[in-house]
Order: sequence, then structure tokens, then C-alpha cells
Amino acid sequence: MEKGFFPGVQIGPLIDHKAINKVDALVSGAVARGARTLTGGRRRSLGGTFYEPTVMVDVPPQAEIFSEEIFGPVAPTFRFETEEEVTFGT
Repeated sequence: MEKGFFPGVQIGPLIDHKAINKVDALVSGAVARGARTLTGGRRRSLGGTFYEPTVMVDVPPQAEIFSEEIFGPVAPTFRFETEEEVTFGT
């Protein structure tokens, strides 16, 4: 049985190793630019393509995670003072 179907599992695995490598790189890149993880931020001990649910704060707009879609259990948060700062594509 796939580990994602074990009793008690609430978060399933990512689709493949390419996906987990991308999520890991986005999180690591944001941390390298000053973001902090409040929880998670690494691969799960279950192995395979499991990634810990992750909440990040103080993510700078220069971090790739600011503009890339994250296909994993990651919630980056960004500080802003005006609506103009969060309007994309302008």
C-alpha cells in the first residue's frame, strides 16, 4: 500500500521527485534570502516524495517563491504596506 494511504496520514505525497526537488529548492532559496519557516520546511521522515506542511514568514519579494507556483504544502507569507505592493504584473 502507498504510504499516502496509511491510516492517520493527512497530507499525501507530491507527484514525483522532480516536484519535491522544486518545492525544496523554493523553500531553501527563500530562507537563503531571509525568510523564516515557522513550521516544516523539509522532506518528511516517511521518505519518498513527502514534504512537511510548511508556513513561512518574512518572505522577500526577491525570493523565487514569491512569483513561482508552489505545487506542495507550503504557505509563504509576505509583508506589505500598500495595495500597490501586492499588485502583480504592474
